[in-house]
Amino acid sequence: MRPSPAVTALVAALAFAALAGPAAASSASPAPASPAPGSRAGFARDARLIAGRLIVKPPAGVDDDASRGKWLAGLARALGAPVTLRRPLALGWLHVDVKLPAGLARRAAEDATLRLVERAKKAPGVRGAAAEWILRASRTPDDPLFADFMWHLQAIGMPEAWDVTVGRTGNRVGVVDTGTLFGHEDLQGRRGPEYDFVRNDPVDVDGDGVGDIGNANDGDGRDGDATDPGDGCGVVDSSFHGTHVAGTILGNGDNGVGISGVNWGAKLVTGRALGCGGGSSVDINEAVLWMGGFRVDGVPPLAVADRPRVINLSLGTTGALCAADGTPSPDGRPIDPYTFEVFRAVAGEGVLLVVATGNNGNRVPVASPANCEDAVAVAAFGPERALTGYSNFGPEVDIVAPGGDIDRLQDPRAGVLSTTDARRSQFEGGLPYAFEQGTSMAAPHVAGVLSLMLDVNPNLTRASAVALLQSTGDACTSCQDKKALRADLAVVAAASAEVTTDPGDSCAGTGFCSADQRCIYVEGGAVCLLVCAAADDCAADQDCVAVQEGGNVCAPSGGGSGGVETECDVRRGHMDCDVGTGCVEQDGQGACVEGVDGSIGVGALCEGAADCSTGLCDRGVCTVPCDDEPCQAGYDCDQDVGVPGGLCRPASCADDPGICGGDDFECSYSPAARYVCSVGPSNYQGVCGAQPGAKDALGALAALLLLGRRRRARGR
Repeated sequence: MRPSPAVTALVAALAFAALAGPAAASSASPAPASPAPGSRAGFARDARLIAGRLIVKPPAGVDDDASRGKWLAGLARALGAPVTLRRPLALGWLHVDVKLPAGLARRAAEDATLRLVERAKKAPGVRGAAAEWILRASRTPDDPLFADFMWHLQAIGMPEAWDVTVGRTGNRVGVVDTGTLFGHEDLQGRRGPEYDFVRNDPVDVDGDGVGDIGNANDGDGRDGDATDPGDGCGVVDSSFHGTHVAGTILGNGDNGVGISGVNWGAKLVTGRALGCGGGSSVDINEAVLWMGGFRVDGVPPLAVADRPRVINLSLGTTGALCAADGTPSPDGRPIDPYTFEVFRAVAGEGVLLVVATGNNGNRVPVASPANCEDAVAVAAFGPERALTGYSNFGPEVDIVAPGGDIDRLQDPRAGVLSTTDARRSQFEGGLPYAFEQGTSMAAPHVAGVLSLMLDVNPNLTRASAVALLQSTGDACTSCQDKKALRADLAVVAAASAEVTTDPGDSCAGTGFCSADQRCIYVEGGAVCLLVCAAADDCAADQDCVAVQEGGNVCAPSGGGSGGVETECDVRRGHMDCDVGTGCVEQDGQGACVEGVDGSIGVGALCEGAADCSTGLCDRGVCTVPCDDEPCQAGYDCDQDVGVPGGLCRPASCADDPGICGGDDFECSYSPAARYVCSVGPSNYQGVCGAQPGAKDALGALAALLLLGRRRRARGR
C-alpha cells in the first residue's frame, strides 16, 4: 500500500531534517548576481516572436540559389517589402528576413510580422508560412533547497517500476533545452551525442540595445559542444534548466550519490537550443529534426543507433497554435505550420515528443509545441496529487505528472529535486542539487517513464504508449478526465502490451503493427497491411501479395499509388517496386518481394546491385533508368545497355572532376576502379581534395531527385 500524501509529506519533512541538518535548513539564499554593465533587470519576457523574420515553404523544385532568388523576388512583390534569404531549412522550408517599416514599436512590429505571415500564406506558390517564435523554458523560478527525499518519484511508483527495469544502456533519450552540465556528479557516464544549435545571432526585440534572444553566451555559434554556459548572461541568474531536466530523466541511481533519475541506463542526447532569454523556434525545431535523423545543414548527422526514441522539450510559447496550414484557430492564436510539419515528420519515425504544457495558469490554453497533435502533452500536479494552479491545461493534455507546488504550499520541499549547478545551491558545501517547480519538471518524469516502457516493449507507438499511461494512471484532483502518472503500472503494462493497429495505419516498422499485419512501404509512406494465405483472406478490392518474410499481405489490387507492386522487370532493378521491396525473378517473371532491396541510395558507391536501393549498380555507383528524363550532370543516358528506358551511366571524371556539377556530387574512385560522380566524401587524388563528412540520406534523396523520376516512393 502506498503512503498517503499527508504521510509522504511528513516523512519528507523528517527526512529533510535528518539529512540536511540545522545549518543546511537555515542557510540563506545567495545574493543575486549583479547585472553586467549596460544590461537591465530582466529579458523582454513578453516578447512573442522575432519581428521581421518568417519561415516560408516554396513550391517543389525551388531548391537552388537561382530558383530561390527568383521565387523570393516574387514573394517580396506579394508582401510589398524586401525579402532576404537567411538560409534554407530542412523539409523544404526557407528562413527569411522581411524588412519592416522603420520606427515601429516592438508590439507593432510583432503584429506587422503576423500580418506578413498571413499575407505570405496567400501568395502564389507558398505552401506554408510561420513566424519565428520565441520559446522559453517552462519552469517557474523559485529559491532552491536541497534534500535527499524525492516525493515525486515515490508518488509515481518508481521503486516498483525499477523492479521491472532500470533502463538499458544501449538506448538514448533526447533533451532539447539550455544544454547540460556534463561534469555533474550524478550525470557521470551519461553523456551521449550532442550539438549546440544556438546560432549566436542576438536580436534586440525591445530596442534597448541589449540582445534579448539568440545570444549563445559561449563565445561562438553552432558547434559540437552542448555544455550549458548559463542562460542568465549577466541579466538574471542562470537557470541551468537543461541540467535539472536531464537529472530527472536519467540521473545516476543506486550509486550512493545525490539524487536518482527515472532511467539509470540510457545515454543522453543533448540538443542545446535555448540561450540567453530563451530560444528560437528555428533552432529548437532543427534540434528536434537532428535527433529524428533528418538532415540539418552544417550539422553532422546522428548515427541510427544514437537516435533517441524519446525527446523531452520543457519549453513553449502561448503565442502560437501548432497546426497544419489552414486549420481554424479556436482562440485566435496564429497557426504555426512549420513546427507542426517538423513534429509530424519526426513522430513519423517512431519518436515520442514529450512537451511541457506551460506555466501560465489553468485557464490559459496549452502552449506550443505541446499543442501539436504529435506531442505527448504533460501538465503538472503537486505533492497532494492535484493539478497545480500554474499549469496550462486543456483537451490536448495527455497525462499529468509531478511538477511541484512550492508557491502554494510555501515549502521548497514541495518542488522537484534534481541536478543543477553548484552556484544555485543554498547549502553549505555547494551541493549541486535544487528543488524547482513547473511543467518543465513534470515532462521529464514522463519522458523517463516512456523510455523505460520502450525498453521493455520497443514496438510501442505514440498511440499505444499514451493509452497505457492513461489507462494505468491515478485519479488527479481538478484534472477533469486526465490521469496522474503511475510509472510502476505503466511499465508493467508495457511489458505485456500488444500493439493494436488497423490495416492502413501508418507505421515505422513491422513491430509497430498488430501481430496479424506487416509494415509495408507504399506510395506516400509505410502502412500496416493484413497478412494473408490466399486471396480469400483479403477484401474484394485487394490481392494477396507475396513478401519475403511473414507470408503474404493484402494489398490494393493493381499496384500504383497506394498499392504494392506485384510484377516488375528485373532488368530495371527494383525501380518498378515500392520502397522496402525489391524485384526478384520467380517462375520466369519478376516479382516485388519485401526486404531484398539494398540500403544505400542513388549516387552512393556500390560493389554490386544488391547494395543499392534501386537495384542498379553501374561502374561502382548506384543509379537509375533514364525514363525519358535528363540524367544528373556527369551521367549519360545509354539506351543500348539493355535496361528498358535506358540507364543513367556515370561518365569518367578522371580528367575533369568539374563535370559532377556540385549538388552534393563529387568525383570519387569507385569499387569498379573508375572515377565517377558520387554522393559522399571525395577520394579523388588529383584536382579534388577530400571532403569533410559523408552526406546522409537526405543528400542521397536530393541526388535521387536530380538523377531521374521513378515510381518508387522515397523516404528519407
